[in-house]
Amino acid sequence: MGEAGTAGQKRSPGWRSSVRLRLMVLAALTVAATLTVAGILLVVAFERHLERRLGLELDTRWTQLAAALTIDGSGAARLSHDPGDPRYDQPYSGIYYEIGSPGRGEVRSRSLWDAELAQTAIDAAVAAGEPIEVDGPNGSVLYLLSKPVSVAHASGERSYTLSVAIDHAEIETLASEFAADVRNALIAIALVLLAGTWAQISLGLGPLATLRRELDLIRRGAKERMEGTFPDEVGPLVSDLNSLLDRQDDLIRKARERAGTLAHGLKTPLTIIQAEARRLQRSGATEAAKTLRDQVAAMNGHVERELSRARLQGKAVAAGHATAVADTVGRIVALERRMPRGGELDWIMEVDPRLRVRMDADDFGEVLGNLLDNARKWATGTVRITATETDGTVSLSVDDDGPGIPADMRLAMMERGAKAGAEVEGSGLGLAIVTDVLEAYETGLHLETAPSGGLRARFEIEGCAASTPATEAAMPVREPTAIRPAAE
Repeated sequence: MGEAGTAGQKRSPGWRSSVRLRLMVLAALTVAATLTVAGILLVVAFERHLERRLGLELDTRWTQLAAALTIDGSGAARLSHDPGDPRYDQPYSGIYYEIGSPGRGEVRSRSLWDAELAQTAIDAAVAAGEPIEVDGPNGSVLYLLSKPVSVAHASGERSYTLSVAIDHAEIETLASEFAADVRNALIAIALVLLAGTWAQISLGLGPLATLRRELDLIRRGAKERMEGTFPDEVGPLVSDLNSLLDRQDDLIRKARERAGTLAHGLKTPLTIIQAEARRLQRSGATEAAKTLRDQVAAMNGHVERELSRARLQGKAVAAGHATAVADTVGRIVALERRMPRGGELDWIMEVDPRLRVRMDADDFGEVLGNLLDNARKWATGTVRITATETDGTVSLSVDDDGPGIPADMRLAMMERGAKAGAEVEGSGLGLAIVTDVLEAYETGLHLETAPSGGLRARFEIEGCAASTPATEAAMPVREPTAIRPAAE
């Protein structure tokens, strides 16, 4: 049998079925997007910082070279002293300089080897007045600073263009290393943030988990109302649910009171009609008396069944109730022993005293009372009551050693007014009432052949954990034993 409260409930597939996972997915996406943007901005900012630092370095190198620029005796430009950086002498080292003037040749660092800076790149750098990216030797990209410089000479002042360049690959290498460090740091930050988010969500959803546990205890019959301290956001919901449960119990109580009032209201008129039927019988109006008796029996049958339905709680209403099976069986067997032929029978109860069913005590008593009463009427010597639990479902059967019911008549016997024979008393409503009650609990009655050859009436009902039930018979639970007839 399915868990109460799950009927008709549709669960979303995957992560959408959990609020916790929804919040975690949203938090993970937010953290990932935020840290990705932060990482990109940090790398871009670092690259810009490197470019500014590189610009300052180029300006410093340009100033040093400009200070060393002089003109020798032949009128050619040269450096008065070594620039001091050995990379100027290493071919394609990534650090270059070039000095040139129109028509007078150039002075280049040994690191350029057999390459030279493109004149168009130099003109663009001069026009820009600040470092720019240009193509360099061997497919490299250079960061180039070119500015004019004037040198005094005996023949007059001469103008040159001094260019200093650094390979941009250094910036890319540093930026790549920095990006790797930032990525590792951001991953660690993301893990910490996600762990904190999970803890925050768990703490925030804690009251909902408590609410769910309380509802489950009510559904299993361990409690009647939700208890505990809840935050302001959840407290009104708990109060409303408890009020709803109170209202539900009040409506059931009033319905039962009205059913009892109706029963008492109809009892006197029906008694008077029955007396009138007997008077007609004595006066010789046999046909009229029979008609009245039949109509009174039909009215009694309708009233009895409708009153049983009015008292019925059903699965949805009785979700918070748990009834001890052994207590109820023992109590009803004690009553049946006082009924005609009840004291002559062996009543054998094979019921685990820990078994409890998720069923209202009155509803369970209505079902069991009708089945045991039916068994009492037809049994020849023994009635056996057996209850077992398998995977949360309690199976209860009542066996008698009477004549039984043929297989082709069993469905008809559960219809209103059907009787197996006229030799026993009864209205023929017992099995029909049992069927009505069990239908309200989404289960049914099965009539089978008992091992003794008589009738077995069996049904299954949802069990519940044996822990402080909310509704439980007051009698102490009996151990499984045979209940023998008392001495007359």
